[in-house]
Amino acid sequence: MDVAVNNAGGAPFTGFASASPRFHRGVTDLNFLAGVFVAQAVHPVMSAQDSGGVVLNVTSISARRPSPGTAVYGAVKAALESVTRSLAVEWAPRIRVDAVRLAAHITGAVLNVDGGGEWPAFLRHAPGTEKPPGSAP
Repeated sequence: MDVAVNNAGGAPFTGFASASPRFHRGVTDLNFLAGVFVAQAVHPVMSAQDSGGVVLNVTSISARRPSPGTAVYGAVKAALESVTRSLAVEWAPRIRVDAVRLAAHITGAVLNVDGGGEWPAFLRHAPGTEKPPGSAP
């Protein structure tokens, strides 16, 4: 086992207040705990081999910017980034742990995420360039 890539993820758009606890647990299990458990599972193998190994976690731009409709998804991807940084220190130098933060790409599915056939408003701006509506001055 040379490389483990934790790329499971996703969450349907839904309002935070209307989502059930079961929904939030499912988003957390898929987008955070799955990566944690994979890292734990490969650690004994990678730490025992001379070559060590690499754990690569796939996160999301939602971990660092407002994520309306996928707030818990963004929060748990941020949690995965935090675990990544901690394990990078804890398991170094034998096992390298890193993350790749992806953003949305213009596809038919993304363009129709809100049913309007255009780039959703909250995805139109570069990360960090906008102030969320209703935020403090």
